[in-house]
Amino acid sequence: GESDTIGAKSKTTVLGVSHGSSSTYGIFLKLFFSWFEVNTSILRQYGYIQSYFDNHYSNEYNLWYPKLTSWPFGTEPFDNYSNSRIHDISSFLFREPLDFQSILYDYNDFAAVVNNDTALQAINFSMPILSGDDFLWHFILDRYVMVNPINNHLTEVINALECENVSVHENKITFMRFGEKAYIMEFTYNSQWSLDTVIVKNNDNNLIYKITSTNLKFVVYVIIGVSLGAILGLIGFSFYRKRRLNFLLKSNIS
Repeated sequence: GESDTIGAKSKTTVLGVSHGSSSTYGIFLKLFFSWFEVNTSILRQYGYIQSYFDNHYSNEYNLWYPKLTSWPFGTEPFDNYSNSRIHDISSFLFREPLDFQSILYDYNDFAAVVNNDTALQAINFSMPILSGDDFLWHFILDRYVMVNPINNHLTEVINALECENVSVHENKITFMRFGEKAYIMEFTYNSQWSLDTVIVKNNDNNLIYKITSTNLKFVVYVIIGVSLGAILGLIGFSFYRKRRLNFLLKSNIS
């Protein structure tokens, strides 16, 4: 990892990568159902149990699992080995770019099934249909590490998902997002393939905020809330609870 940032409170580095696999239902749980807080108990009550998913969506996905660790900075001597393993931001990565296309197709197909189920609609239970842009946006927000070489991998992913407002250049991926106002988000990765900085700009390409933190997902939610509300003064801005921040993000795709 790179720890030469002035004022840094800790160092996070990539130890390595392990291999694994998952069923489509497993990916649904880790991604879409988690992002949108889908109540799986209700799905099971209406017949959408694991065997349903296994029968209708039978793809298996090969995955990479980055292993991250963190060292807090302080007055004690710097230890070569850290006991602080990070799991919540070291989420899995698809090994094949076309897997993004496949899992999005299956998710949207199931969301359409749910949205056309009259019994579920009677209790106001529905799921969002995602574009390629929306899917990749949520996926990037959930991850601290990206597949190397980043440029080639993300270019293939963008093409597979037919993204319209996403671009990649070298080690940076840029999103144009639309809420109350359009804004730009740039995610830049360092030489260790880990997320280094996030830059938020307005539609005129003027810098709103620059973030360097291992808690990027939470901070990004806050900045989105600020930019969508057209708030110019960032000093003294209060951090909302995560549930409120999730709501702000979800409102972008509704």
